[in-house]
Amino acid sequence: MRDLTGAPAFEHVIEKTEDIFEKILEADSKNWCIASGTGDLGENLEDLGLVAGHAYGIISAATVEDADGNEVKLLKMRNPWGKFEWNGDWGDSSDKWTPELREQLGQPEEAQDDGAFWINFEDYKNYFGRV
Repeated sequence: MRDLTGAPAFEHVIEKTEDIFEKILEADSKNWCIASGTGDLGENLEDLGLVAGHAYGIISAATVEDADGNEVKLLKMRNPWGKFEWNGDWGDSSDKWTPELREQLGQPEEAQDDGAFWINFEDYKNYFGRV
């Protein structure tokens, strides 16, 4: 990031950084460029709509209340290929979306293969290693 933008850059190992979601929220609120990468986990991530050993942009971070009243931490991410995206919970076609949450987060009703997707923070921590 420093090479691309000339701006200061920070790297965090997700599992070793306390309050990493809060750090991402803060960076998002400051409109900083945020990138993250999947690890090479030795498993087939393609079934999940992810690419192993691949970089993704983090477009936005949010904390919302789901249909059951539970707090959910979400990240809006984008595959720079502009296609092929997460198909788990909170992905474009997930049944987790309510009309109210779609409106709140600007999520279209129709799935779009544009590389952009939402993922909950718990899933994110399982598949992404650094931010």
